[in-house]
Amino acid sequence: MTDHEKIQEMVMQKDKAPLTLERAKSALLIIDAQRYFASPDYPFGQVFEKLAPGAVGGYYKRVRATVLPNIKRLQECFRSLQLPVIFCGAGCYLPDGRDLPEWMREFDQLPPGQEPGQVDHDPVEPPRFDRLGH
Repeated sequence: MTDHEKIQEMVMQKDKAPLTLERAKSALLIIDAQRYFASPDYPFGQVFEKLAPGAVGGYYKRVRATVLPNIKRLQECFRSLQLPVIFCGAGCYLPDGRDLPEWMREFDQLPPGQEPGQVDHDPVEPPRFDRLGH
């Protein structure tokens, strides 16, 4: 067994240990779980597919099979414990995208056939707030 494999084994063993949450200090942060990064219909994946044909298939397979189901499972757990679930994502507010970082401007496109303001189903359930914002 190589040193790298030994480290991987230690990490896997650690991951099997139960996770203890301090309710008063715990929240689930979901960062950039947007259909833009989770669906091949958006320019993010299309650009990488053009650069390295076939390379994004494994990425989207992992997103569908592992990442999104685990996010959903964590959401359900935190909500059942009435703990905060916080979504963070990058995007723009200005129609021309000039408030985006330069590298993101070319990615800020709607998929073919989608009109501005048309809402598509998000791969991750959106947050629900009561009147107090919780």
